[in-house]
Amino acid sequence: MNAILYSNGDAGALFMDNTVAGDVFIIGAPASANALMFKAVYKDPTGTHIISGKAGVFAIPKLGTAGAMGIFVTFLKQDGTPILTIIWAQQNVVLGPTTTLLAAHPFVHNVKITPLS
Repeated sequence: MNAILYSNGDAGALFMDNTVAGDVFIIGAPASANALMFKAVYKDPTGTHIISGKAGVFAIPKLGTAGAMGIFVTFLKQDGTPILTIIWAQQNVVLGPTTTLLAAHPFVHNVKITPLS
C-alpha cells in the first residue's frame, strides 16, 4: 500500500501526558471522523486498486509487555468500514499468547509539504 495522508480542514491532535502508561499522541481520531483522509494505491491478490477514505494515527510509547514504541495507522472506507491497520514497533512485541509483532525495519522516506492553493 502506498498512501498519502492529508488533512480535511482542521485535523486537530490530542496529546495525553500519562506518566504511568506513557504519553500518547493521536491525530485524526476518532478515525471515523472526516479530519484526516488518505488516498492510496493498494495491491492485493485480486489486483491493484485506487482507494481513499478516512485515517487515524496513534503513537504509543509502551506497546505490549515489552514497552516498545508503537505507531498505528488505521485506514477506513468513507463509510467507516475498516480497510487496514498498519503497526510499526521498534522491537518485537508480544501482543498475546499466539501473536508477536515483529520489529519494523528502518526505512527512508521523503515528505513533501505543499501550500494549499
